[in-house]
Amino acid sequence: MYEGTKRNMYSAHDQVQEYYHLRTSSALDRIISVVDTVTLLTAGLLEADFTALFYQKENGDGLIPVSFYSAPDVKLADFDLLEEDWFQEIDRGAKVEETFVGLGETHPSDLGPTGQFAQSNGFAGIYQFPTYIDDRLRAVIVACWHQPHKPRHPNMQVLLGYLTKILIDCMTLTDEAQLVADYSLRLSKLMAVFEAPLGEYSFTELMSKLLGFCRQIVPEASVCLFSESSGPEELSGQEVLCDRPVSEAFLNSVLHRIEQACESSPSEAASRESCYDLSRYYADEYTGVVAMDMCPDESLRCSLVAWTECESGFSQSDLNLLSVFAMFAKAEIRDAYMVRRLRKTKRLLEKSSMRMADTEALAALADMTTGVAHDFNNIFGGVVGRLQLMRLKIRDETILSDLGKIESLVLSGAHTIRRIQEFATGAKAEEAQSVDLCRVIGDCLDTDAAGWKKLAGIRGVAVVSELAAQEAIISGCEAELKTVIHKLVENAVEHSPANSTVTVSLRVDDRHFTISITDRGPGIPEEIRQKIFYPFFSTKGTPGAGLGLAMVRGIVTRQGGEVSLGTNEGSGTVFNLAFSHAVKDQDISEITTRTKRTGRLKVLVVDDDDQIREILTDMLTMDGYSATACPDANAALKTINEDSFDILITDLGMPGMSGLDLAGEVHETHPQIPIAMITGWGTQLSEQEVSSRGIRAILSKPFHLKEVKELIQELALC
Repeated sequence: MYEGTKRNMYSAHDQVQEYYHLRTSSALDRIISVVDTVTLLTAGLLEADFTALFYQKENGDGLIPVSFYSAPDVKLADFDLLEEDWFQEIDRGAKVEETFVGLGETHPSDLGPTGQFAQSNGFAGIYQFPTYIDDRLRAVIVACWHQPHKPRHPNMQVLLGYLTKILIDCMTLTDEAQLVADYSLRLSKLMAVFEAPLGEYSFTELMSKLLGFCRQIVPEASVCLFSESSGPEELSGQEVLCDRPVSEAFLNSVLHRIEQACESSPSEAASRESCYDLSRYYADEYTGVVAMDMCPDESLRCSLVAWTECESGFSQSDLNLLSVFAMFAKAEIRDAYMVRRLRKTKRLLEKSSMRMADTEALAALADMTTGVAHDFNNIFGGVVGRLQLMRLKIRDETILSDLGKIESLVLSGAHTIRRIQEFATGAKAEEAQSVDLCRVIGDCLDTDAAGWKKLAGIRGVAVVSELAAQEAIISGCEAELKTVIHKLVENAVEHSPANSTVTVSLRVDDRHFTISITDRGPGIPEEIRQKIFYPFFSTKGTPGAGLGLAMVRGIVTRQGGEVSLGTNEGSGTVFNLAFSHAVKDQDISEITTRTKRTGRLKVLVVDDDDQIREILTDMLTMDGYSATACPDANAALKTINEDSFDILITDLGMPGMSGLDLAGEVHETHPQIPIAMITGWGTQLSEQEVSSRGIRAILSKPFHLKEVKELIQELALC
C-alpha cells in the first residue's frame, strides 16, 4: 500500500513538470513565430533594409531587442552598439519621439551609438517609431535604409501602432507564461518532500534532505535549518545545517529574535507556522531575511532561516513557497520524531497525508490553471479582434496573407488554451442537477462520519441549523456542495471556543438562497481577510496544505454561486454562500413571435476587459451599428435605464455582479431586449439557466468578426 501511494505521488510530480515544460516550450515557439512575422510585416511596410523591434517589460529597466530583419545583402556590424543604446534609453529622461534622420543631414557622432551603428553598416537614413503605454516607453521600431528613403505609406503610423500592440501583447503573454511556468515548476518540486522515504533517515539526514529541497525552491537565497530538542534518543541536543557558510553571531541573533517573537505572541506561534520578516534588522548585510518557526512538538523546536543579497530581495512567490515548504517540512519533522516510538502508526498517517496533499495540490493547480486560461482567452480575443480590424483596412494582398498567418497562429494558441481548460476541469465537470440545500445541510450535520464530529465532541461545540424554508432547490452538484459545507463547518469548529455554538443557517429572498456558517471564535484579522481564499494560505497550526478555502471558492463558483466573508474581529466569523433559485419549467421565457428589427440598431456592450470592450465596440461601429460600452454590470443597469437599446452583449465573469445576474435583471425589467453572453471560461451553462434570463446566444472568446455579425443578425430577429 505504501509503495503504491509513493509511486502515485512520484507520477503526479513528474507529470506536472512534464506538462508545464511541454506547454511552455510549445507556447513560446508560437509566440516567437508571431513576433518574427510582425518584424517581417514592419520591414515590408517601411520597405527598409534593416528593421529591429525593441521591447521593455511593464516593470522592466531597459529596452531589449526581440527580433530584427536585414536584407540578404546586408552584413550587420556593431549591432551591440544599437542594443546598448536602446537598453539605456530610459535612463536619459527625455521622451523618445517619432523621427526620420538622413545621415547626410547631420554628423553621425551627433546621433551617438545609433549613428555609429548606421555609419558602420553604410546606412543613409534612420527611422524610429516609439510606443508609450501609461507614459512608459514599452516598444520601439528602428528602421534603416542604404538609400535616402523616408517612409510615406498613408496609414503608416496607424499600422505601425497595430503591429507594436501585437508585439507588446505577445511579449506580455510570454512574460506571464514564464512566470506561471516557473512558479508551477518550483511548486511541483515541493511534492518531492512527500516522495522520499524520510522516515528511514536519521534525524541529521532528514534535516539535510529538507535543506536540499528548500534550496531548490529559492535557488538565489541561502537557507539554514536549526533544531533543538529535549526529547529522547538521537533527537536530543542541537542541530544547525546551512547550505553556505554563515557567521555564528548572525545566526544566534536571528534565533534570538524568533524566540522573542514567540514569547510575545505565544498563541499565534502555537496556532500556525509563523513567518517573521527580519530584513530591517540586517539591512546593512542582506536585502532580505525571513525566519519561520515550525515547532512540531513541545519538546522539539525547529526554525527555518533564509537570507539573500539579491537586489530585489524576496518576491511574494518566494515567500509563498517558503511558507508551503515550512508547512510540509514541519509535518515531516514531526512524523520523523514520532516514528522512533510509533513507527507503524506513523506509516498509516503518512499514506493518508500524501494522498490528501496530492489530491488537494492537483485540484488547486486545476483552479489556478482555469483562471490563467480565462485571462489568456481575453488576450487572444484582443489580438484576434485587432487583426480582423486591420484586415478590413488593408488592401495589400501580401500583408493580408501575413495577417491571416498571424491570426491562424493566435487561434492555434487559443485552441491550446481550450485544451488546458478541458485538462483542468475535465475531472470536475459534472452535469448540474436539482439539489435541495435543506437536505444537503441536514445530511452534512447528521452524518457520524464527518471529520469535525469528534473534535466538536471533545471541545463541547454544538453545531445547529436554522432553516428559513423547508425546501431550497438550486441547480448544482450535491456531492460538491456537501464538500463545501463539511469544510466550512470543520473550520468553524476548529476556531470556536470550548462550549460554544456553530450555526448553519439558510435565508431566502426573491432571487437567492443564502447559507451562513457562523462561529463564536476570535474572528479573522483585517490584514489577512483578503488572503484567506488564496491557495496555500493557512492560519492553522495543524498540518494542512492551505487549500481548503481556495477549493471552497472554486466549487461554489462552478455551481454559479458566490462566497463571501462577513466577520467582526474578536466576535466570530461568518461565511456566506449565495446561490440562485433553480428555474422551474413554467418560468422559462419563450419567444412566440420573431420580428425583424430595422434601422440603426443600438447595442450595449458590457465587459470588464478594456481590450475586448473596445474591440467589440469598434467591430459594431464599423458594421453600422450604434454601440455603447460599459465596464461593469452596475454601470450597464444605469445606462439601460437612461436610454433604450435593441440588443445587450455581456461578459459572463465580471467583478461584483456577474453577467448571468445582469442578464436576469435586464430580462426582468426589459424583456423585449435579446441578450448575448460572451465568455472566456469555457463554462457550460444549462439551457434553463440561459433561457430564463433572456439569453439567446453564447459566444466563446476569442471570437471572429463574422461570428459577431451573425450574432447581431440573429438577435435582430428576436
